[in-house]
Amino acid sequence: HVRERVPDLARRAQDRRVIAIGEHLPARPHSRARRERAIDALRGKPGLRRLDTGRLVTDAGLALLGEFPMFRTWHGGEHADAAISEDHEPSHLLIDGPFTNKGLASLAALDGVFALDLFWHVTGITSDGFEVLAQLRNLASLGCDGKLSDDRAMEHIASIPRLRKLRAQGFKAVAISNWP
Repeated sequence: HVRERVPDLARRAQDRRVIAIGEHLPARPHSRARRERAIDALRGKPGLRRLDTGRLVTDAGLALLGEFPMFRTWHGGEHADAAISEDHEPSHLLIDGPFTNKGLASLAALDGVFALDLFWHVTGITSDGFEVLAQLRNLASLGCDGKLSDDRAMEHIASIPRLRKLRAQGFKAVAISNWP
């Protein structure tokens, strides 16, 4: 039954611009490989501009995102014209899971990512992993919550050149005076 879901997800993605893998594949510890197969099946979809990975994506799954045209290269026009509301973002990537700093670093070449959301189950990265996000040339919106939004992470977030929107629930400003 599950083996049928992955190809079915790819067929349904043909004409869709938004896919939430978590809606189609329930989160279970043994389903990490299925999620990576789902990401693999969606590679190359030219109009897919929003992807929600579900909560079990790994470094291997993140490495596949470079083969998504809307994330690989910028398709949003002039940045000043790019909308900041979720419904009108040129591209949005919500990633969630036990990936590491290495997996997050694999996003560095994704010039097409306008909005990036690191969801609550992201537990394998450190604050220094955020340093790579400054290389995302068109990143304008970032969401990172809880332990992901500490002082050290905020130092790296402050270096993201085009960042216009930040959601950092749970952030406690302790050392603001030490920021550059």
